[in-house]
Amino acid sequence: MQHTPSLQYRCARTPDAPLHLKSVVTAVDDDTVVVHGSPAGEAAWEAIRAAGAVCKRVHAHESELAAANVLRVNGTLFVPDGCPRTE
Repeated sequence: MQHTPSLQYRCARTPDAPLHLKSVVTAVDDDTVVVHGSPAGEAAWEAIRAAGAVCKRVHAHESELAAANVLRVNGTLFVPDGCPRTE
């Protein structure tokens, strides 16, 4: 029989405004998240920080709604085209 250790995680309330959480904040890697500059994105970022997460933040410009909705697959990061103002 194989022993599986308990998972350790924290829960944080997310804003009610976005369609789904990836609309405003998405993990880029284990240490970095991209956060949309909207009030919902800022609230999600504050919830992440309040939960004790220590990570770097990439700012998605408020005028670029799709900029925070990225996807990482096997080390490749897919980002939406047309978001030049996002850092």
